[in-house]
Amino acid sequence: MNNLHKFRRMKRNLVITLLFVFVSLAQAQQIADDKQLLSVLLNAQKQVDAQKFNEAKVLLEEANSYFKAKYKYTDVVSLLNTYYNQKLFYAMGEKTDMTNSFYSSIKRYAPKITDNIDAKKNLITAYNDLLRETKVKLAYPAYNLMEAKLFLQKAKQKAPVQTTWFEEELLNLCGFDFNVETIEKSLQIIDKRLSEFTNDELCEVGNTPEMTVHFHLFELAAKNGSVNGNILAGYYAENGMGCPQNLEKARHYYQVATDAGDEQGACLLANLYFYGKGVEQDKMKVAQILVPFENKDEFHKWGGSYLMAHLYETGTGVVKNTDKAMIFFMEAAEKLYFPQNKDNAYMQYKRLMQEKESEKLSKSIENKDITKLSGSELRNIALDYEYFGNAESAEKYLQLAAEKKDGFSCNYLGVFYSSDKKNEARLEQAVVYFKLGVELDYGPAIYNYARALYFGEGVFPDIDAANMYANRYFKIVDDGKHNNFREKELVAFYTGTRYSEESLIRGTLLKTTYTDMMDKGLLMWGMKNREKNTASALYYYERSRLKGNKEATAWIGIIYLEGTETIKPDYEKAYKYLTEAIPNLYAYYNLGEMHENGKGVEVNLEKAIEYYRLAEKSGFDKGLIAKKLNSLR
Repeated sequence: MNNLHKFRRMKRNLVITLLFVFVSLAQAQQIADDKQLLSVLLNAQKQVDAQKFNEAKVLLEEANSYFKAKYKYTDVVSLLNTYYNQKLFYAMGEKTDMTNSFYSSIKRYAPKITDNIDAKKNLITAYNDLLRETKVKLAYPAYNLMEAKLFLQKAKQKAPVQTTWFEEELLNLCGFDFNVETIEKSLQIIDKRLSEFTNDELCEVGNTPEMTVHFHLFELAAKNGSVNGNILAGYYAENGMGCPQNLEKARHYYQVATDAGDEQGACLLANLYFYGKGVEQDKMKVAQILVPFENKDEFHKWGGSYLMAHLYETGTGVVKNTDKAMIFFMEAAEKLYFPQNKDNAYMQYKRLMQEKESEKLSKSIENKDITKLSGSELRNIALDYEYFGNAESAEKYLQLAAEKKDGFSCNYLGVFYSSDKKNEARLEQAVVYFKLGVELDYGPAIYNYARALYFGEGVFPDIDAANMYANRYFKIVDDGKHNNFREKELVAFYTGTRYSEESLIRGTLLKTTYTDMMDKGLLMWGMKNREKNTASALYYYERSRLKGNKEATAWIGIIYLEGTETIKPDYEKAYKYLTEAIPNLYAYYNLGEMHENGKGVEVNLEKAIEYYRLAEKSGFDKGLIAKKLNSLR
């Protein structure tokens, strides 16, 4: 046995030794590869110094091929190799292609490199070296310089990261000598370069991604006295773009632009005071800011007219002028730059227009004796008020028309009151008007009354009566007397399916309901009414039970077993309906509970278990049944 242990230990030690050998060999090979690459790069440097550019290019191509075969493209070594290539090609007078290649590499690798090497030690110097070259062609040079500046500023705050010997060799080869003084010098160079750009160039950032860079460029332009820079910096500060949200800073920038006579700045400043963003809400101040700019070209585009329209409507800070408010709302709807307010501006214009027309209508009839107007005349006045958005006056005149036995008005009032499905009092009021319309033999009222009876809305359900009124409506359609009806006169049914106006008026949904109530609809509406209206639920369940529906019968039993707010438990009735519902999973389960707990019957656990197992076989919740059976064992 001891020999066996010795053999196993020797075997393990041999494996470990071989592993170390393999690792050492791999490390030795990697070091040899690294030295070979450095040698090729140094030789290329000598050829460049001797102006033997063709030989240098051959060596660089050899180095790059060697590099591709041996090294990854996602680490700092890759970037440094690219930089050194760029440096040598630049020295040979071939600057553009390799410079752009290096720039692309920085953008691609930088986020990964900063965590495993001090980018701030080498990468950043290379970045800045690239950007300060006057012959580098970049789409937005100011943006890239500011990006480099922010990168360098972060570098000053980060401690160096340990690097490998090979990385150090490449760093030295590239000529990097990084320290705080180097960063400061680079920052000075960038600041000098940035000072050479015009304010327009500083504000031109195109589709570049980093908003932080944008904000700093705009701030720089603002400090240089640029109105546009102040506006852009203010907008970024207001909305927290590229910087933490700072409404006080936004107000300052907008104020500078406003003082310079810029209407966009004024509109943005006024917006802060109008909504109380970072300042106390002050609409008088809004008027003071905007009135001097009312006639400026950009006033409507940047929201000035939208704000002033509100002020003219209410007479805040200006003389009240509804006509001018309407003009400004329409200007905003047509010219506003911010799409979220364009529609709202039009709706405000439409609202004022409707109010104005409603007032004109009121004046036109104020001297008329309403009692002498016919039902149709009163109805037309009501519809005009509805069109002008005056629902209160529309309702008043519809009621007057209904009193004069205008069938349309009776039905239309019913539709109006039916809109609030949660208000039972209004639903009941709707049914009163539908019945008045039915008495006047008005088709849509007959349609709506049948619907209310089917669903028990505002009235206790009555399927037989509903069928009678539905058939009465179908007769109107068959006689071709429905062509003057309109969809808005008919109360909507419960369906997600879209139908044409013609099919609705012909009673398609009414016929569907007629059919469904004779089939599955009775059970469904029993379920829908169970919580809110037990009496209605029992009505639907009972109608379904009479058609032989076992599930409906079971639910009647459950209502009597559990009781509701309006119905006390009645175990005798519950047992009667549940046993009648057999075979049904709900009936089985609840009969099991009755025998388990002695509700209306003597406690009989064997019988309870029997019913629970029948419920499970019928598809009842197996987990719940398992808990029941476990508790009875």
